[in-house]
Amino acid sequence: MRLAILPALALFLAACGGSEPDLPGEDTVAPNPPAEDARVDYEAEGGMIVGGPCSYETDIIEVTVIESDEDGAMVEGPGGEEMYVPSEYVSPVPATGETLTLKVERITEGTCTPLIFSRVE
Repeated sequence: MRLAILPALALFLAACGGSEPDLPGEDTVAPNPPAEDARVDYEAEGGMIVGGPCSYETDIIEVTVIESDEDGAMVEGPGGEEMYVPSEYVSPVPATGETLTLKVERITEGTCTPLIFSRVE
């Protein structure tokens, strides 16, 4: 009986690989996650839509720039609401103190871009 078990065990080990799994070593480092402010240029990606069907509420508001740099502007809207507007929405970036009119689209349904800004001339 013992002799019958040895060939069966050998076949089992051969079928299962019989070696250690191919795992990363202890010194393997995971890649860094994307930066919090990482953005996807959807136009460069062929205008793909992300997140399925989305609905937005649209408002036209007048805002005052309270802080700005080459990356965008912090603006104050009606009722003291502060919003950060990235430079791709307000190029050229307005100077601090400047007043401008924005079309603001706020997501109400879906998982697309939560806020979309358009400068109204």
